[in-house]
Amino acid sequence: MASPDYYQILGISKAAEHFDIKAAYRRRVLKVHPDVAKGEKERFLAVQQAFEVLSDPGKRKAYDLAIHAETRVFGEKRVPGKSNGLNSGVLNSTVLNRIVISALAFILFSIALKL
Repeated sequence: MASPDYYQILGISKAAEHFDIKAAYRRRVLKVHPDVAKGEKERFLAVQQAFEVLSDPGKRKAYDLAIHAETRVFGEKRVPGKSNGLNSGVLNSTVLNRIVISALAFILFSIALKL
C-alpha cells in the first residue's frame, strides 16, 4: 500500500518552508473541517496528519526518506510489486554490504602482498 502524499494533501511543494506549510494547513482545514463540510472527516484527518508530519523537522525528514526509498531506486521510477531487475526493485542492503566488504578485503589483500 502506498503512503499518502502529504505534500499533495496540503497543496504545497516539497521545498515549502514552515510558514508555507502552516498557511496551507489553515487553508485546507477551513475547507474540510467537519463543522463546515459535512462528510469530510476523513479528509480533515488526512490534513491534520499531513500537518503533524510536515511541521516537525524530524518527522518530515523521516517521511521524505521513506517516500524517496519507496518511489525511487537509483534514479529509476519503481512500481511497487514489480521488479526492475534489482531484487524486486530494491538493492538489498545485505548484498550491498557484501560487495563493499569483498572489495575492501581484495584491496587489503593486494596491499598485504606488496609488503
